[in-house]
Amino acid sequence: MKSNLVMNWTLFLTILFLSPVYALDDKNLNNKIDSLNDIGKVKESIILLEKITSSNNTDQLKKSYAYILKAITYKRFYNYPEALNNLNLALKSSKGSVHYLEVESRVKLEKLFIYFDTKQKHKFEALLKDINSDNLKFVKSETRVFYESILGHIELEKGNLEKAEKYFDYCIILLEKENPRHLPTIYKVKVNLYNKMNKKDLALGAFEKGMYYANKYNVDLYKIVMLETLLYYYIDNNDYKNAYFTQLKVSKERLKYNDREVSGNLIQLEKKILDERITQERLENKALKYIMISIIILLLLLLFFLSKKLILINKKHKIITYENEELLIKLNEINYIKEKKANDYKDAIDLNPYNLSYRQIEIVKLIRQDKSNKEISSILFISENTVKYHLKKIFEILNISSRSDLKSKNII
Repeated sequence: MKSNLVMNWTLFLTILFLSPVYALDDKNLNNKIDSLNDIGKVKESIILLEKITSSNNTDQLKKSYAYILKAITYKRFYNYPEALNNLNLALKSSKGSVHYLEVESRVKLEKLFIYFDTKQKHKFEALLKDINSDNLKFVKSETRVFYESILGHIELEKGNLEKAEKYFDYCIILLEKENPRHLPTIYKVKVNLYNKMNKKDLALGAFEKGMYYANKYNVDLYKIVMLETLLYYYIDNNDYKNAYFTQLKVSKERLKYNDREVSGNLIQLEKKILDERITQERLENKALKYIMISIIILLLLLLFFLSKKLILINKKHKIITYENEELLIKLNEINYIKEKKANDYKDAIDLNPYNLSYRQIEIVKLIRQDKSNKEISSILFISENTVKYHLKKIFEILNISSRSDLKSKNII
């Protein structure tokens, strides 16, 4: 009974180890990861998935998908803490996106299988109740098979063997159509089911079928699972001789599979990738820092030359402004002089129409120079009386009454 209980609780130890829970999955990526994992190139799987999750160009849905594939890869090697960590990262990376409900549904199903495999009854039962039709509509029929298998296993634990058998037969039909490489996960359960039903031939027949598919698709994990199932079958039936030889086969297969070493290597690999990425980011940040410094220096130089140019332009502008102002002042002065002259000559006396003699004109000029009659007579070599005579004539001709009028008025 103890071995049966162990078997029951580890029934789906490998369910969905190799299958993604996606409706809108990247089939090429999924097939690539499956192929690499099946032939033991797990490091290549992690490197490929790490490139996707660490790239800034990866969209949210694909990044979440890559995290779930990483979780499946770690779960395949029984590293459940890392599997759960990657599932949480998948959920986190999809926050705020239109695909959040889809990713959340996929993460729920993956966690459901982990809690079942690790015998965390309370978490398993709580999450099972939380999964509804809205969650299931996002999964492929292949994944739905494994979910239905769990329901069958629950019936098996309750002792409802016929009802459990119907679940498992239905799952086999679907897997034969969708993905027969996962059939060992169902035949493993049927070995236990037929053993409980005391149908020994059918139990061994189920083992043979499960082993056939494990060998056909060369999935080492499923080979181990089927051999362990046979081991528990022999122990339950007190066939210790066959149990011993089967245990040897299990040990041999497990040495080849070496899940703990692979899991440890994967953690070291991820740490190495992370360290390399941090180093690369530091180098890129350093290069970016130098580029930014160079740009700042160039901008400062450009600003310096522009400021110099601006100073020269301002200086030239000031000179031009000053010259324009000086020119304007001169023009204003010229205009002022012109206007003044115009005003001065507005009341001026034009001598031309009066037909003055040359001698009379000379006398007018000398009077305007404040010369007395005596000085004029001396300059012109004439008598003072002659000067007086000419002045009298000039006053009459110009229609003025005194010497002061002759001095005050402009003469043209």
